Amino acid sequence: DSQPVGAMMLLKYEVEPTPDVKPHSFVIRKQGAPSHYLAADNDESMQKWMTVIRDAVQRNNQ
Repeated sequence: DSQPVGAMMLLKYEVEPTPDVKPHSFVIRKQGAPSHYLAADNDESMQKWMTVIRDAVQRNNQ
C-alpha cells in the first residue's frame, strides 16, 4: 500500500539492533514510552532502516 497509516514523533528515541529477539530486528525506544520492534528481510536492509530512522531522530532532537 502506498498510503501511510500513521506517523511517529521520534523526539528523544533510540534505535538499536535486537538480534536476540529475531534475526535482522531492531527496536525504536524511549524511556517511559512503548517500544516498537521491527524486523527487516536481511542485515543490509536492517542497517539502512536503522540509519534512516536515526537520521530522523537526530533531526527531531535539534
